[in-house]
Amino acid sequence: MSFCITNRREAIAAIASIIGATSTPSAWAQPAPHYPSRPVKMITGGSAGGTSDLLGRVIGERFAKAWGQPCVSEARPGANQAIAIKAVATDVPDGHSLFLGTTAYTLNLALRKDAIYGPNDLVPLSHLATAPTVLTVPASLGVDSLDQFLKLIRAEPGKFSYGSTGTGSAPHVNGEMLSLSTKSRLIHVPYKGESALITDLVAGTLAAAYGSAQIMGPLAKAGKLKLLAVTGDKRLPALPDVPSSAELGHPMLTGYWGLWTTAGTPTATVRKIADETRRVIAIPEVAQQIIGMGFLPIGSGPEEFSAFLELEFKRWKAAADATNISLKD
Repeated sequence: MSFCITNRREAIAAIASIIGATSTPSAWAQPAPHYPSRPVKMITGGSAGGTSDLLGRVIGERFAKAWGQPCVSEARPGANQAIAIKAVATDVPDGHSLFLGTTAYTLNLALRKDAIYGPNDLVPLSHLATAPTVLTVPASLGVDSLDQFLKLIRAEPGKFSYGSTGTGSAPHVNGEMLSLSTKSRLIHVPYKGESALITDLVAGTLAAAYGSAQIMGPLAKAGKLKLLAVTGDKRLPALPDVPSSAELGHPMLTGYWGLWTTAGTPTATVRKIADETRRVIAIPEVAQQIIGMGFLPIGSGPEEFSAFLELEFKRWKAAADATNISLKD
């Protein structure tokens, strides 16, 4: 798979391929039937009750109100969200199955040669939000800043560990990027879920971890954790006193939330879902809910999201290559 673009014609062709233009022109030209004509499934790759499920419910409730059909959040965790992605990719291409997911969509394609889905299996609908994570350490570690933390781990290379939500996850890549850019050495400890990771972090078994502001923020207020940096180049409204990693001179990649549907879905249906998504994300109450989760609402359309995904693939692939991270299983 290559995303090399050298001219305008190739750029247009690349975007068309990424938004799933793999069906015949006549299929795309057919008018879409009334949509939705039955309940819509909002499939997520996280666990029930987790952040993805919560975000899916927030958006799904607004869809149901606008369309007069239920929009049911359905959690299908596993394989770095690939199980959920595959479920939508192989469903009927009529827009009644939606995938709400994260940077894992890009990471699987960037890190796996044997991903169970391809870049043309889903149609991008909307870049929902930017998803920064927070580099966090236990309060018992006794550091209050990123510089102090780096000084500590450099003094004893290989002694300290950081946790992630799995090999090949965004926190894993960022942890290795931090080690590389700071010439330090942190030991990676993958977890199957965030609950066990948080338990070990608070207990001091781990020296650091990346996590969502929604989870890490309250624990920091309770004096159990210290928040050192937010990934990306902007501070979070939910954590205005925590500097961005770019401010501190150690760039860390920030993630995203997005919405997709099955490739081959009629253009009119794709546009209807995308337009409704943009409207929902722009509702002040919804935007505040997203900000409260520690994210930054975007709500772009299919074309912008497709171009964004191209750039994301290049960014994460370069980071994975630099840190020698790959997924084989």
